[in-house]
Amino acid sequence: MAPHIGNEEMRRAVCRAANTYHADIFRPYSDRLTPIAAIPMNTPEEAIAELEYAVKVLGLKAIQIPGHIRRPIPAFEKYGEEVANEAIWIDTFLEFRLKAI
Repeated sequence: MAPHIGNEEMRRAVCRAANTYHADIFRPYSDRLTPIAAIPMNTPEEAIAELEYAVKVLGLKAIQIPGHIRRPIPAFEKYGEEVANEAIWIDTFLEFRLKAI
């Protein structure tokens, strides 16, 4: 659920903390278990930053990315936060698969 947190600062902090925690607790078992990194995808910049940190710094080998992002509809902001939080559109990502060579 961390990649779906609405507040950008909180989303990035929670993903970073979860990834660091999982890397630390699974490190003694790295010969048998590989944790996945939670990658937020609201912007390309935050996705790249967390992906690079997870792989290059923490040494994680697998990732989990959301299949969609909830985007606000700006026209509904004038009706207050409660309405604006529910008036969203779903921004989906194209599916891709990596094939082993």
